[in-house]
Amino acid sequence: MNINQVSGAVVDAAMKVHSALGLGLLESAYEGCLVHELRQRGHLVKVQEVLPVLYHGVRIDNSAESRSAYSSTSTLFTSKTASSGW
Repeated sequence: MNINQVSGAVVDAAMKVHSALGLGLLESAYEGCLVHELRQRGHLVKVQEVLPVLYHGVRIDNSAESRSAYSSTSTLFTSKTASSGW
């Protein structure tokens, strides 16, 4: 699959989830449904991978999460959040 096919599949899946659920739910509900929908379509999806952070030469685990979904060919979407609530 090329990037246009992958991004098209993500948009289509997101529209299906939104149409089924509507507005007003927490992000985690939409994320779970989107992951399910993408996996149903045969995409390899990984979510909330832990990103180690190096600070003054010390590896700090669990300091940040990358909310990502990956297909076997490309990254579909990514947003970063700090676990401290930033």
